[in-house]
Amino acid sequence: MKILLTTPDYPPRLGGLSTFTLNLETILNDLAINYQLLVWKNPTHLKKTIASITKDQINFIINVHHLPVLFYKNKIPTINFFHGSEILFYSPNLFKHMAKQILKRTILQRIESSYINIFISNFTMEKARYQGLKINYARDIIIHNGISVTTDQTTPHFKSLNDNSRLCLVSIARDVPHKNLAGTVHFAEILSKISKKDISLYITSSKYTSKIIEVIPLVNLTDEQRDLIYKQCHFNLLLSLDNSKKGFFEGFGLTVLEAALKGTPSIALNLAGLSESIHHNQTGFLIDKISEESISSFWEMANNNYDNVAINCFQHTVDSHSMDIYKKIFRRIIGATNE
Repeated sequence: MKILLTTPDYPPRLGGLSTFTLNLETILNDLAINYQLLVWKNPTHLKKTIASITKDQINFIINVHHLPVLFYKNKIPTINFFHGSEILFYSPNLFKHMAKQILKRTILQRIESSYINIFISNFTMEKARYQGLKINYARDIIIHNGISVTTDQTTPHFKSLNDNSRLCLVSIARDVPHKNLAGTVHFAEILSKISKKDISLYITSSKYTSKIIEVIPLVNLTDEQRDLIYKQCHFNLLLSLDNSKKGFFEGFGLTVLEAALKGTPSIALNLAGLSESIHHNQTGFLIDKISEESISSFWEMANNNYDNVAINCFQHTVDSHSMDIYKKIFRRIIGATNE
């Protein structure tokens, strides 16, 4: 049995697809499954590499991004993952956008002929349905995003909102419009006024400043540095917008899980897949908009229930969002018999 694992993103390139690919590699290695990794740069590179693959060379294909289905000439069983915006067939580049629209029906037909399609949220699946994908529940399944949880994972040191007069917030996201980093700074400024606390906001951009709060830019962040910041912060912020009409939305929100493993609950707008990644006032907090009214309501809840939410977000992530579910699926689908 030999697997081809394809992805457009891989370290040192940052992002959710890179992290997800590393997690899948860990699972395949744990299952002792022989695999070949293909990191494709663009459609031209992908077409040249993948069109000649035969069943004799590869028994199964796992696509972190679905585009490779366009170039298969041989009917090899395929598992596709769908994370979010890629299903919208959109590009800010006019020529790329036109090409995606022209190829859309062909790609959807190839997706429909795949062996298994895995969507990381119901929101993402519904977006695919809206694009014209004929959903078949024997083939198309929803498995909420997962994260690597080590066997020696220990309960983190939980913070308290009353430790001192300063709140620590973090937002680890790319500085692109739908990630809403400007809105994140604005949220922190309003929260400072409502909570009557000084606020430090760690943010992955040096572009934003404030006269009300302390904004600390994060540059070239390592995983170890990221985890340390999550540990010391009271809240993780992921205030992404649903910009589906412009081609972007949050499919689930991996940083919600990353922060939760450090006992840090997340705050998000009640939009797109974020309403599936956060269980309001149980594992985190959802707000309707960035306004004094919404943030006042959140702050009252947090003051009454922060300790429970912090514990729950950690335990829920360990219990329900580990990568073990993919291990079970690969074992069944691909036929692996040993871990």
